[in-house]
Amino acid sequence: MKIPRIMSTQHPDCANMPSWAKGEMFTNGEEVEEVLNAFKLGCEEQLWDWEGKDVDSHVIRKLFLLDKNFFEKNILGKDVFITYRIPNPDVEKTERKMIVEALESIARSADVAKEFYGKEQTPIFEVALPMTTSHLQLLRVSSFYEKIVVGKQDIMVHPEIENFSIKNWLGKVMPQEIGIIPLVEDVHSIFKIREILKKFIHFKKPKYLRPWLARSDTALNYGLASAVLMIKYALSEIYQTQQETGVLQYPIIGVGSLPFRGHLSPDNIDNFLEEYSGFQTFTFQSALKYDFDKKDIKKTIKKIENRKLKKCSVSKEEMKQVSKIIEIFSKNYRQNVASMHEVINHVSKHIPNRRMRKLHIGLFGYSREFSKGVHLPRAINFTGSLYSIGVPPEILGMRSLVEIEKSGFMETLSKNYINIKGDLEFALSYFSSESLEKLNRTKLLTNKAIALIKKDMEVIKDFYNLTEFNTSKEEKHELLVKSITSNLGKNKPIKEYIVEAAKIRRSLG
Repeated sequence: MKIPRIMSTQHPDCANMPSWAKGEMFTNGEEVEEVLNAFKLGCEEQLWDWEGKDVDSHVIRKLFLLDKNFFEKNILGKDVFITYRIPNPDVEKTERKMIVEALESIARSADVAKEFYGKEQTPIFEVALPMTTSHLQLLRVSSFYEKIVVGKQDIMVHPEIENFSIKNWLGKVMPQEIGIIPLVEDVHSIFKIREILKKFIHFKKPKYLRPWLARSDTALNYGLASAVLMIKYALSEIYQTQQETGVLQYPIIGVGSLPFRGHLSPDNIDNFLEEYSGFQTFTFQSALKYDFDKKDIKKTIKKIENRKLKKCSVSKEEMKQVSKIIEIFSKNYRQNVASMHEVINHVSKHIPNRRMRKLHIGLFGYSREFSKGVHLPRAINFTGSLYSIGVPPEILGMRSLVEIEKSGFMETLSKNYINIKGDLEFALSYFSSESLEKLNRTKLLTNKAIALIKKDMEVIKDFYNLTEFNTSKEEKHELLVKSITSNLGKNKPIKEYIVEAAKIRRSLG
């Protein structure tokens, strides 16, 4: 069984649209074309999102029609892969019945592939369940597929009139079972991931598992350093599960291009692979595919293909310290965000959409309740909003370093967040102290909010001996940021400035 190393996704974080897209948003038809382009780029797997409206359930048929020769040489389900991300019925009440259409289409796709290849071939056999919080959710999806989608083949049409089964009528349903990928996103589930996996393994006994850890949402809710440490904690628990159960684990990490969302970019690929060496599969989101030179993207793919996977292990003593560090960072970060949520939401409205349908709703839906009375946009818009006003989210809450040092936890932090200095150095190059003062004069940022940011900056510079060094590229970014902050609250258009700034840093957010 080939386990992909690169999963192309539909996350709408690109500043640039590809040349083959006709507008500033991908149409449904262009998303099918996007799959083929991702495969040809070198991505082995494509995530097909079912969490929005008007999802194309005929993607397999359309791909075969788009490039017959490519798929004759690269067999779907063997050489390249389509993986569904389905709605979680326990969370997404409005669209929960979309799961029925998604799972039914898996069997239809197998019939299409059989006709194309002239033999049985299953193009889709795994689905990712977002916001997984319990093994029961995974079992429900697995059971629904086997008992409803597959099980209907054994129903008799009408035994008293005709002893004829659905299987005789419609043919055998393939595949007979599907793999379930638990996509874990919230802190409580991350800390109990071993329990979730072990209980699922006990009941289902899969040959392997591909647990998926969300890097962006953890950063949005708890801050940069907390997110990295949570991921390391969970990764260690995943490999502990493998050791205890004997079931192979092939972890996935969902990452974006900017440090706050994972820092997978051609410019940082060596550091990234060092930081996240325990993961089998990495997500290639839109920014990475469309905001960098193709030759650099291909070099990045080659490095990922050639790297060696290293299992992650965090000792019990380290686990205790990691938990305390996360608590300290989260407390201070959340204080920052609570004092800035109004300006974040204000700027977020001007960040362009890149998809015609809504995508993954995240932990708290489109309007996330961060804390009582505080609502935030999704991770991409959140990150883009802060970069657009010259306050990169990576720096928020970093005054925590003082308390962490006093507690004697700096060694544990440095060991488990290897590239913290490099990530902060990147962020500092996009910081604008002048824009901070402009926002204060417009009353969009309070004195309290600015004082916290300034304290964070002071501590970062002191601990890591960093300065706000700007290249000509970053100086241009700052000029655009000044234009954005100057026009905020004046009902003047700022979208163009936001996009131009995003092109410089090579990601909307």
